[in-house]
Amino acid sequence: MPGNDTVNKVITVLAVSGSAYLAGFTASISILTVPVLYVPSASIATKQWARLYGLGAQLGPPMGMSSLALFAYLAWAHSASSLTPRGLAFALAGAFSAANMPWTLLTMLPTNNALMAIAKEPAATTAEVEKDPDAKKRREEEVKTLLGRWRWLNAARSVGPTIGALLGGAVAVGLI
Repeated sequence: MPGNDTVNKVITVLAVSGSAYLAGFTASISILTVPVLYVPSASIATKQWARLYGLGAQLGPPMGMSSLALFAYLAWAHSASSLTPRGLAFALAGAFSAANMPWTLLTMLPTNNALMAIAKEPAATTAEVEKDPDAKKRREEEVKTLLGRWRWLNAARSVGPTIGALLGGAVAVGLI
């Protein structure tokens, strides 16, 4: 294995813990934050969701890419190109750690766009919906459905980094 053994151990710790942190960060939004969004009006809930989404979009991808890069180095250092089990396991751990990004694009985008459209509605449109009891009820139900769908899609998004952390950890402790 190329490189300093201590450096490789530190990189392993950073890759595994980074992937685990991303998994917890992602899952906690579904478990702790989204349920709180059901309480306010649809207009307020979608604006709060949009802010949450913006913060997550700023923080999540760099975390996933960092873990991917660290695991890619470890795969190279453990000769993944020679098909060694440890190298391949580190390569897979990296792929799983960054799997939240394609998951977002492939499965969550329609829900994200629908919630964002409501959040960005002009104040006049929101006021019109709020004045009409039937429209308001339909909007509340629509937002509740969208938030519920987003909550479960987001929880599923945390599975990739969880698997990445577990696989990387298994290599780190010698199970692979």
